[in-house]
Amino acid sequence: MKSVSSFELRDNLSSYLDLVVSKNKEIEITKYGKPIAKVVPYNQEYSNSQLARKYFGAFKDDFGGLDGLAYTEKIRRNKLEKESLNKIKDRNLN
Repeated sequence: MKSVSSFELRDNLSSYLDLVVSKNKEIEITKYGKPIAKVVPYNQEYSNSQLARKYFGAFKDDFGGLDGLAYTEKIRRNKLEKESLNKIKDRNLN
């Protein structure tokens, strides 16, 4: 795996993307010498929902029987509901 700094990647992004696509290579991106991300070839076999099921599916029992997407939506919905309630409380206190 090739390692490249974030500054080098920024300056030569097109070249590095060509390397990833044409050579099917992964690139590790570093910032101040520490790895922060990885660029990998796109795999058309997986959509976002399939990836979520793949990674969250192992935890199905821990999420109350929900699959990863349903659990993520539940968390997102709970957060939005909490924010809405806090706004209402703030308006009522003022």
